[in-house]
Amino acid sequence: MDRVLPSLVAAPGGFVCVLYAITFVSGSLPFFTDRDMTKLRVYLDNNQLTSYIVIGAVAALAVYFLVNRLMKDPYAGPSKAYYYNLATQEIVVKSSKFVPPIDLGNGEQGVLAHMYGCGSCPEAVSELKVGYLEKRSDAAKKLLEKYPKRGSVPSEEVGPLMRPDYQLIATTEQAVAGDWLPYGNSNGLSMSIVGLCENGEPKVICVP
Repeated sequence: MDRVLPSLVAAPGGFVCVLYAITFVSGSLPFFTDRDMTKLRVYLDNNQLTSYIVIGAVAALAVYFLVNRLMKDPYAGPSKAYYYNLATQEIVVKSSKFVPPIDLGNGEQGVLAHMYGCGSCPEAVSELKVGYLEKRSDAAKKLLEKYPKRGSVPSEEVGPLMRPDYQLIATTEQAVAGDWLPYGNSNGLSMSIVGLCENGEPKVICVP
């Protein structure tokens, strides 16, 4: 047993696999030539205590980088989003962390706007088209603002997020008229499906 760990290090590719595990989680590539690796394997095989220390250090680094990466929100999207001003019918750009509808000042409200281009995303916002608009129910908005971190809503309070009308969508005309549909509704689902533009090019979802 006292030769197991050094042998793993000396085995072809054994130590390399550990090092390149760090590469995967850290995003940086440790560079070693075959000659360097051969010398390292021979040295570690002849120095068991050093082998244990090196393996422990490498494993600790791998765990550190892995935890560091996992702590980042894997679902994090763009930091900015398009919002549709229901009063002026204009598109504005705000932080994506807000739960729609949002307060735009002067008594005006904005809802999340899903924008698209035909074939590609044009640079000018004025050339984008509104696919559909989205907001949350009053109860869902209040709850999501109370618990902004993803997945942090306590199970005993999650009720408003389980209702079919917690997520509402509409066209620009429907939104101005106050006619919102549940996202899960058949009409709502068909509205959110991205298809083809009138010229036959595919609709491409665009973000700021």
